[in-house]
Amino acid sequence: MVTTSEIAVTATIWALTAAGGFFGIRAALRRRREQRSGMVAGKTMRQRACKR
Repeated sequence: MVTTSEIAVTATIWALTAAGGFFGIRAALRRRREQRSGMVAGKTMRQRACKR
């Protein structure tokens, strides 16, 4: 039998895994979109663009 704490830990691990996957895929798609549009996908370029 699975205890309540084991269920909580398993649910937490899966939630964190899903969140990491979501944000990782989102970042990869953003980099791909920026490269296709001719923008430089570097972090420093994005930071400089935000300061303008």
